[in-house]
Amino acid sequence: MRLQKIRDLVAVFTCQPRAGWSAVFGYRLDDPDDLEIGDSMIRVGERYAARFVPDGPSPDLYKDLWRQVEMAEKEGAITRAYTQEVAVIPERGEPELYISVI
Repeated sequence: MRLQKIRDLVAVFTCQPRAGWSAVFGYRLDDPDDLEIGDSMIRVGERYAARFVPDGPSPDLYKDLWRQVEMAEKEGAITRAYTQEVAVIPERGEPELYISVI
């Protein structure tokens, strides 16, 4: 996708009870008419989500984000809905992770 000049990526993770987790990587699209030929579109619905950002320097920012999610869940700070989880992966800057909550 970076070769196609797509700079900011989005990963959408979904959990299927029988199959486990799957992920789709793509880019944000403001207008469906801008969809490139050959690309597919998924919609991320509006819902409540907890936002996570890196909490300091780390050799693996994404591992850090998921660790934060695990800790927040263990501490009872969030109750995960296990629907769509969204990671925003910018070319520059810090990633963001949105975890669906109930």
